[in-house]
Amino acid sequence: MRYQTEKPDRSRLAPTSERPYAIYLGSVFVRALHLLAAGTILGAYLLGAGRENLPTFHAIVALTGGMLVVSEWMGHRELYRQLSGISILTKLILLGLLPVFPDYGAPLVVTAFLFSAITSHLPKKLRCLKFF
Repeated sequence: MRYQTEKPDRSRLAPTSERPYAIYLGSVFVRALHLLAAGTILGAYLLGAGRENLPTFHAIVALTGGMLVVSEWMGHRELYRQLSGISILTKLILLGLLPVFPDYGAPLVVTAFLFSAITSHLPKKLRCLKFF
């Protein structure tokens, strides 16, 4: 017996367009750099060491994250209405709480990292699902 999937309701999915291939390939490199810097920040918070260099890694994460949002926006003009866009805002809120609650740095960073790992690996029909 073959596994069959239902076709998604197109009215609930945001329209997509193709990004230029060079942008797509570039985003792979940018995403790798983003993950490297984010992983370094996660490790610093979990191990409690090496935080004096974190501003550099925060800048790398912010720059590459912005580049990734622009790259995604090129393919999904309604990014802010999709689960993927809402997840970006949620991660920014969690990380924005770091200066307010510095004693909770490790739980906030771990939560943002796990949330990111889960939402970024969902099937496309869920990531691109429009909420409003």
